[in-house]
Amino acid sequence: MQSKEVKRSQRAYILQCMFEYFVSLLVMDVYLAKVMAVVGIDDALTGVVSTITSLMVQTQLLSIVIIPRLKSVKGAVILFNTLGLLCFMTLYLIPILPFGFVFKRNAIVLCMLFGYFFRYALAPIRARWQNSFVEPDRRGSFCAILGRVSLIASMPFVLSVGFVLDHFEKSGKIQTGLLVVAAIISLSCVCNLVCLLCISKPREKLVVETASIKQVLAYLWNNKSYRMVFLLLVLYHVSNPVSGFLGTYKIKELMISVGMVQVMNIGGSIVQFIALKPFGKFEDRTSFATGMKAAMTLRVISLSAVLFCTPGTRWLILVYILVDNAAVAGLTYCIQNILYNYVDKQYIVQADAISGGITMPLGFGAALAGGRVLSYVQTHENMVWGMKMYGQQLLAGISILISIVVILYIRFVIEKRPVMKQ
Repeated sequence: MQSKEVKRSQRAYILQCMFEYFVSLLVMDVYLAKVMAVVGIDDALTGVVSTITSLMVQTQLLSIVIIPRLKSVKGAVILFNTLGLLCFMTLYLIPILPFGFVFKRNAIVLCMLFGYFFRYALAPIRARWQNSFVEPDRRGSFCAILGRVSLIASMPFVLSVGFVLDHFEKSGKIQTGLLVVAAIISLSCVCNLVCLLCISKPREKLVVETASIKQVLAYLWNNKSYRMVFLLLVLYHVSNPVSGFLGTYKIKELMISVGMVQVMNIGGSIVQFIALKPFGKFEDRTSFATGMKAAMTLRVISLSAVLFCTPGTRWLILVYILVDNAAVAGLTYCIQNILYNYVDKQYIVQADAISGGITMPLGFGAALAGGRVLSYVQTHENMVWGMKMYGQQLLAGISILISIVVILYIRFVIEKRPVMKQ
């Protein structure tokens, strides 16, 4: 029987993730592309900035040093999380400022960098703190509930914001529209803060306080399962270089309005909402690695739609959005929780910080390479090997090949390792 304290913390955890999700939606995909377009930033830089999260996640490595010195885990997490969201709010104010292109471009990059720095610096200890209120054998199902609440609430949210931006853009007042979005983010920040305050302080020791960094590294290095999962995360984070460039592809090459994109995204959210529950139960019954294998199979299918998507067959982008959201339903929480199946929970914070801090920035490297490929194709008038092909189509083909390698690695390596339930 759960105590009132645990139930309150779980509810606050769910709502906090929802409000934070609202803000994260407004600094990605077509929203970020719109802010960058207003400033006049090109597609290649837009794609690189949109994947800047992969670079700043390296700040998780700071957790290994910071955590033993924290007097209040809850207080530190609240401070860093709030500062990060305020940086994202500032992103929408930059195009309104009376400064030149170079200043605005640099300011946008800095806001993204600092926003994700504050968001990720204490991410491992924050996840460990919040997950301490979730039963181990229900982690997949609880994450499904968490995701479903965020998704169902985000549908009217993103639809409203999308049409607000479209309305102001059509009336020639896009800067007013950006100011409205900044106000919406500010309100979400306040709600997010209240929810964090309602979560109880940690009920247990979150890390092995007596272990030195050297001892932690020795434990992780000698854990064969951890080494194999580490390589899996490397492959996963370089498997989708096209993702950061699809926002501009939708609104420029495919000529789809922001509002219409959000309508399609809502359809994708509905699919993700439906898929979360069966994925959660499936992961509790099997393992997060097996759930990841199934989700990556769906991702290959979704990327195949992008491979054949052109202005003449732009309806295929809807297929991509729907199927990829089904994949995300399985992938998001598999990536977040897979270490619980292979690493002792007393070392989870350090294991998460090291694996995330090293493997996720590889996604940024993949985006940089993808930006070079995209620029090359665009400068050659979208011709590849004598064929008419957009850069996003070529990147989708590369993503498919790497994703297939991930699936095979899980099937023949990861699934043969013993699974821990903790």
